[in-house]
Amino acid sequence: MYEDVKKSLIPFLEAACARKAESIVALDLRALISYADVFLVMSVNSTRQAKAVADHIRRKLKEHSVRPLGIDGVEEGQWVLMDYGNVILHIFHEPVRSFYDLEGLWADAPRFGKDLIEEIAQKALLNPDPAAEEEVFWEWDDDDMPELDEDNG
Repeated sequence: MYEDVKKSLIPFLEAACARKAESIVALDLRALISYADVFLVMSVNSTRQAKAVADHIRRKLKEHSVRPLGIDGVEEGQWVLMDYGNVILHIFHEPVRSFYDLEGLWADAPRFGKDLIEEIAQKALLNPDPAAEEEVFWEWDDDDMPELDEDNG
């Protein structure tokens, strides 16, 4: 049941683990909401690391021709939300994650993919991605800019 969903998460997980995101949890929301299938919730140790993780995910997914519908919170770096349609990533600076407690809010959502997450994290430690070590300069390329809704933009 989860195999197709888990397979779709691999690029997200590889990119997050390459920048050393921690405590990654996959929440299956398919039976609970209609706007997304999965929340990936993860922690980082600083606002700078939050920006680095978000930037690396954006760049790596772009290599797979996957572009975000929207990204919010990068400037502050406390809680970065990356909306990829069926997958929504929540990158939290740890104290903020504890405060908002998304896992508690979505307590009815099954957790899955723990073995896959651990495997990808271990792989990232043993075989670091050189691109993940590059300096972070968060800038939108014109073709990366999400479309603004006329009513909200």
